[in-house]
Amino acid sequence: MDDYAKTVQTAREVAKDAGMLNFGVVITATIRNAEDALAVSYGVEDLAAESQLTVRPAYGAQDTAFAASLPLGLVLPDYVMVPSKIREAV
Repeated sequence: MDDYAKTVQTAREVAKDAGMLNFGVVITATIRNAEDALAVSYGVEDLAAESQLTVRPAYGAQDTAFAASLPLGLVLPDYVMVPSKIREAV
């Protein structure tokens, strides 16, 4: 019953736009064996879904995502290089 009451309360708050905020989070996971990667990936996706977070894997940009997750104060858009074709099209 307690979980149901919390769910109803959350639904009411979301309907009123209370507490809804857009922000970014970088999730990293350290594994010991490469065989565990798929299981950990599914686990992170499941936990994110429970928390109502949208998760996108950093395919091909793992090093950048890892650097962004460190407490160094990096602001990633300051370091993005946009190809000249795209920059000129805008």
